[in-house]
Amino acid sequence: QGAPDGLIRGTGTCTKSLEAASEDMPTVECPAYTRIAEDVELGKNLMKLLPPSESVSRQFITACNTLNLQRQEVRRSLDRDWNQQVHRAATQDSLVKYYAHLTTPPLSVVDLARLNVKFKWKDSIGYSKAARDISGELEKNNLIYNIGVASSYLATEVLQSDNASRFVIAKRHFEEAAGAFWHVRQRIMHESAPAGLTADKMNLELRIESLDALIAVMLSYALRCVYEKAKMDNSPPKILARLAHKVAASYNASAGCMQEAVRMKQGLDKMYTSWQQYLEFEYEYYLAQARLHSADVDEPAMFPAKHRVHVQLAKEMMERLYAASNSTSSKLVCAAKIFKKHRPDLLKEKTAVEGRYNNFEKDVRGMVYGMVEKLDVSQVELYPPASVNATHKPFEETFKFEGPVLFEGVVFVEGRARREVKIEISDSSEEEIQENDREDSEPEEDANNQEEVARPAVERDRELLGIPQE
Repeated sequence: QGAPDGLIRGTGTCTKSLEAASEDMPTVECPAYTRIAEDVELGKNLMKLLPPSESVSRQFITACNTLNLQRQEVRRSLDRDWNQQVHRAATQDSLVKYYAHLTTPPLSVVDLARLNVKFKWKDSIGYSKAARDISGELEKNNLIYNIGVASSYLATEVLQSDNASRFVIAKRHFEEAAGAFWHVRQRIMHESAPAGLTADKMNLELRIESLDALIAVMLSYALRCVYEKAKMDNSPPKILARLAHKVAASYNASAGCMQEAVRMKQGLDKMYTSWQQYLEFEYEYYLAQARLHSADVDEPAMFPAKHRVHVQLAKEMMERLYAASNSTSSKLVCAAKIFKKHRPDLLKEKTAVEGRYNNFEKDVRGMVYGMVEKLDVSQVELYPPASVNATHKPFEETFKFEGPVLFEGVVFVEGRARREVKIEISDSSEEEIQENDREDSEPEEDANNQEEVARPAVERDRELLGIPQE
């Protein structure tokens, strides 16, 4: 738990790659992709499931080759230098497609261990040897994890755009990322472990403590989008003060979760120490913002003593942050670089807060507000955090693959692939049924679409983000 009004703590080394900063919207630190360590002939080994005396069809051979090509495309996508590429949406699509085919019938019922294929994955920082597994659980878990990573990158990209609804879209992406990390956590607990693949046998990112930290961080980023949208819309100071306090509290909780991962060591300290310190810097930054907005609520003409405390504490926090961001200490230098990268205008902000405080003190000396008593800082509390929440999106619903299913028309029985025999139970074709359903639903959908378009975009976005009213 952090001390009131911020406490910078922790030690660590630099391990994270940095996103490019922007003048419009500060970026955030994101997780890195895990990597496929070795190619495997997945399709070729699936061909061995064909009975010696029976050929299923050319379609089966094509499906095997397609699955192999999809895995190769996933590997190429994950190995790219993402500071130079802008194809993250395409990467997420390839991950979703490959994962869907592995987990959709009929292939999902196949015991991949029978293929004698070793799936190998390595962590993002090259700390340990590649994890390996023959059950396919390691493969599926890393695919889900990387889908979540792609979502976090998509969120940071849209925040840099001029899209009017960028905060709504980014919040959704961060919640989708949290949903992916939550889903892989549940798989590891309830499916992988019973199959003999426990978390300690996987790559670092898939440890339970790591996933818990990433879930918390993604939800903190989602809440930050709510605050930034409210700030952009010039919401009343009290709303901004409560939202900033909420974001600060969420960052503090996230830093605590990441600290638990760091304490586990085994490589997680190398991966997360600097990031955890960066989260603590952000925690203090948003506490300072909460103080400044509170000072706007407690106007100097009405509450000069309370106003002074708010601005004074904000100034002290910004000065500490600026000093920490320029630290040359080996314990903080990497976190300082991360924070400066994501907050390029910190000096400008600090200077503005100092100017505000100095101007107020000048007015006090000039008796503009009469006699101003000095209050103890403990007497001037922040406005309570806003009752706004971010929740992880259900993975299976969010990343539903709509394309054709590989191995359609094939059923795997006792480890062998055979033709699937379907029994017709209706005179109407599936196409006719779907067409009738579409015709029945079109009028209602058109009415809903017209009503949605009619609503002002700003009002709709604020409602989607859950920004509170006065």
